[in-house]
Amino acid sequence: MLLDGLVASAVPEVLVPRAGRLRPVVLVHLPLETDAEARALAAAAGVVTTSEWTRRRLLDRYPLPADRVRVAAPAPTPRRRRPARRPARPCSASPRSPRTRGTTCWPPPWRS
Repeated sequence: MLLDGLVASAVPEVLVPRAGRLRPVVLVHLPLETDAEARALAAAAGVVTTSEWTRRRLLDRYPLPADRVRVAAPAPTPRRRRPARRPARPCSASPRSPRTRGTTCWPPPWRS
């Protein structure tokens, strides 16, 4: 079960007795550095942070095993690159010219 750190830190008295059954993983954006947060993180099966700085801060502040604290940095999903376009074929200056009918001409000569 994934819990936000603010929720987990607000109710350690509910989380701690059920931690063995639920195996909670707590997501921490910024540490609160409170006793309630310490109890919640100690009971968690794992901790996920959004930065390496937050991970180091939690490990310095609380006696957590380093292998239970992981970083999942937020990042955009990379877009697939489109293949390069073919260069447009040359066309005449007149859009109605018989030479250009059916050819690709970009930008159209009447827009330039």
